[in-house]
Amino acid sequence: MISHYTEWKEQKYIKALWEESLITVEYMYLLGKLQKAL
Repeated sequence: MISHYTEWKEQKYIKALWEESLITVEYMYLLGKLQKAL
């Protein structure tokens, strides 16, 4: 039971990190496009 909960917690944490990194990549990409436009 505890190991299952830990696994779930880790997956949730990894998913959050992954989504955060994707948002950062998108933000950097948009920032780059804006700088080129200016």
